[in-house]
Amino acid sequence: MLQWASDEQLHEKIREYASNGLKDSQIAHCLEVTANAFRVAKKNHPVVAEMVDQGRSQGINRVANALFEDAIAGKTQAQIFFLKTVAGWSEQAQQATTSSSADDAFALVEEEQNALRKWKAEHEEMAKRSSAAAQESLSMVTTKSKAIN
Repeated sequence: MLQWASDEQLHEKIREYASNGLKDSQIAHCLEVTANAFRVAKKNHPVVAEMVDQGRSQGINRVANALFEDAIAGKTQAQIFFLKTVAGWSEQAQQATTSSSADDAFALVEEEQNALRKWKAEHEEMAKRSSAAAQESLSMVTTKSKAIN
């Protein structure tokens, strides 16, 4: 029978297991007790629950420090993960912004294409009129030239 309240070696094992990310049922398995027995021990012996909490905090701290060091060292995945979880960045927000920017750019390109089509149509019409006027002038010059000769 385990001495939940007074066995400091047991407390240290519980803290170590929890710091390594084990769930309560896995800690119970390592201690060779049932998950229910471990649940009861946590409920009846605050020191057991405290060891689990301390261990989990220590494990999270180790991982957070390693992640932070990787992010600072320039590891892109660590930087992205850190910014998403700590700074609240979101790919959906980025996609919405990108999508909105793309929509705006597409609309601008479409406006420019329409303006170019209009300009081309106007200038083609002017070119036709100018060409017709030039033909008429040439015809008149030719006619006068023949009359003079």
